[in-house]
Amino acid sequence: MQAIKKATLKHLFVFASLIVGMLVIVFVMGQFVSLHEDAYVDGLMSIVYVYAIILALHIAFGLFRTFTASKELRIAQWPKRLIGWYRSVSPLVLFAVIFSFITLVNSLMMVTGLDTPKTGVFTYQHLLIRALIVTLVVALTMHRHLLAWFRGLKRLTAQT
Repeated sequence: MQAIKKATLKHLFVFASLIVGMLVIVFVMGQFVSLHEDAYVDGLMSIVYVYAIILALHIAFGLFRTFTASKELRIAQWPKRLIGWYRSVSPLVLFAVIFSFITLVNSLMMVTGLDTPKTGVFTYQHLLIRALIVTLVVALTMHRHLLAWFRGLKRLTAQT
């Protein structure tokens, strides 16, 4: 039960940080350019949709791990393999995979009519905000990896 409370608080902190960050970014951007009339709603919904998918995956992996505790099923090893892959890739690779996946899902939503198609300058702004959101998510979830990566980069530049 303690683990569930800890995971819930962690997710609430990350979700709230993303929402506040998105609101600040859109507000600051609004000081320099004219915003689309749905800019705040689009930013909020892009975080809510993606985070709902992330939460569903976390819950599904937790239930999957609980109910397939036997070693006989090869499919039961998928969550461990996915977590191992997640820990072994660089933050740049993870950023590219997540950004591509979110762009694919958002494009499908626009084609099916679940989201309004973006046009003009707002398209560029929308992609930049999405890139920033994904960067924040990767930075929040992989902060230890990023610190180790920067330390390694610092050592490499110090040697040359």
